[in-house]
Amino acid sequence: MAKTLLALPKSQIATMEELNAEVKALVAEGKKLKGNHGAAKRHEGALAGALRRMTESEMDALVSKVTAIENGTTGAIDSNVDALAMSWRARLLSGTEATTASSDDATACLGEIFDALATAEANETSAPLSFTRQELKVALDAATKESRARALAIAEFNASIDKEMEVLAYGETNEEVLRETRAFIAQKLKSGGGASATPSRSPPRAKSSKRLLGMLRDVAAVVVAA
Repeated sequence: MAKTLLALPKSQIATMEELNAEVKALVAEGKKLKGNHGAAKRHEGALAGALRRMTESEMDALVSKVTAIENGTTGAIDSNVDALAMSWRARLLSGTEATTASSDDATACLGEIFDALATAEANETSAPLSFTRQELKVALDAATKESRARALAIAEFNASIDKEMEVLAYGETNEEVLRETRAFIAQKLKSGGGASATPSRSPPRAKSSKRLLGMLRDVAAVVVAA
């Protein structure tokens, strides 16, 4: 449970009435220890100890809430916070497209986020964010590289499917048959099959993009609460 709580966005933790003040404080402190493996493991142990001190009914309520969050059946993340964070991420990553307009919008979006960070830093009543501007920029750079790699891999994969379609669906005009054939080829390529010599790459997992979204949710929570 300790590891699960540390992985949840700060905006989620703040809204969980099932957590007492001690646990919330330990989670907030633990989020600041990313990169320091030894200290993070010791802190995780301290958090686990605090969780063991909760009553059985309190733990039951917490387990139910966390399960609901993981299943997507609870509104633990403010919908306004989530919408703003996802909008920011889409605009930031649109800068990977080869258009001046998308690049300009990504730059403007980053300016909006930095303004929100300045507001958070100036607000003495709000909890400090667990990352700096530089760490946010590093996360954005990683997500941008990941986004470009995914786009390239998807384009190459689709090109491989098109090449197979030229052989297996030559002369076919029935749309349903074409869809089924394309799905069959896609599955075959994913499993390493296919007659084409053209290599296909599976898109990398969007780990960096998810990490960036977590940071943006914390910033968006400050904006929504203002």
